[in-house]
Amino acid sequence: MFAFRALLVVFISIVSMQFAWSQGTVDTAMPVQDMIQNLVGTGVQISNVVVTAPNGSYGYYTSNGTEIGTSEGVLLSTGQALNALGPNDETGLPLLGPPPTFTCLNCSNYNNNGPGS
Repeated sequence: MFAFRALLVVFISIVSMQFAWSQGTVDTAMPVQDMIQNLVGTGVQISNVVVTAPNGSYGYYTSNGTEIGTSEGVLLSTGQALNALGPNDETGLPLLGPPPTFTCLNCSNYNNNGPGS
């Protein structure tokens, strides 16, 4: 029984360290030309780039040890791209005022001021 508990503690420690090393970033200040150039690599010439999305709704992400499946790319969002980092649980939700209206108290942190959802 002691050996099982010791192995369990080691396993949990290793898994916890993996989650601690996993991280992602989103850069919403990177010029769009640079984002696209990063995607296609060197030797490919990009021109005439036009973005119609609201500022802050897109960014270039890099990740290390996450479950995304790629280590970098362009992130497009219906909200603020920086919020994709999370936390993506109930603590990351907009704050709602009291009933019956449930007015959103901090929606400016989530809304990209574009049309649609």
